[in-house]
Amino acid sequence: MKKKIIWITSSLVLIYFILIGYTAIVQEKKIFNPRKLSDDYPISYKIDFEEHVFAVDQETKIHAVEFIAEDPKGMVLYFHGRGCHLGQRWEAVVENFTKRGYSVLMCDYRGFGKSRGKITEKGVLSDAKMLYEYVWERFSEEKIIVYGRSLGTGIATYVASEYHPKMLILEAPYYSILELASSELRWIPGFIVKSLLKYHFRTDLWIQKVKAPIFLFHGTHDQTIPFQSSKRLEKLATSSKNLQLTALSKATHDRTYEHPSYMQKLNHILGSTIPAK
Repeated sequence: MKKKIIWITSSLVLIYFILIGYTAIVQEKKIFNPRKLSDDYPISYKIDFEEHVFAVDQETKIHAVEFIAEDPKGMVLYFHGRGCHLGQRWEAVVENFTKRGYSVLMCDYRGFGKSRGKITEKGVLSDAKMLYEYVWERFSEEKIIVYGRSLGTGIATYVASEYHPKMLILEAPYYSILELASSELRWIPGFIVKSLLKYHFRTDLWIQKVKAPIFLFHGTHDQTIPFQSSKRLEKLATSSKNLQLTALSKATHDRTYEHPSYMQKLNHILGSTIPAK
């Protein structure tokens, strides 16, 4: 009986550590869910756009699309969410900006779409800075808006903490990837999660360094990234006057850009409305 108990206990411990190992292996898929496109995949939109390819090194290139506003008064540097790529239809999202007079530059992260290269936190953040500096060559910083949605909110916050853009806009931001992972993996001790996780994306630390005005949008019924994440980030801003949180009543994680409160606040932030058709 004693041997049986020892055997069962040993088996459970082994299974436990196998699950931890598996979790460590699949973390990239879980966090990023990158979806690749072939190099010759045709990119097509119903609005004006230009494709750009930024060569980082021999193995790494970043594919981006610039959506062009007529006589632009600035540019939005947009960091998209998990599992997205530039082969999808982005008109409904970017027209919120192009029709208000802002061009939009959107990139695919390493391993997403036509972008290539090994995904690392350091690499993704370095690519993001490279894109900001590309935009900065064309527009002064008071005309640059840094925008992040979901996965992209941490990246956008990091960029805004390193420079001085006109503003930072975050849609469904997380407190940190480290905290999200720890919350999902409650069965693993926190110190083990921290040591195994290769991607921490500490929005909570970076947001404290942002000097530009910060605007948060978050659905109150978001089950992917809890609304409470934005409430907690709100407390970390350098000044309560520096950050404004817009709660999107009953909105979930997706299609928040269509919410009436989002549209109304965006009118206020950008100082313009979308012209009637």
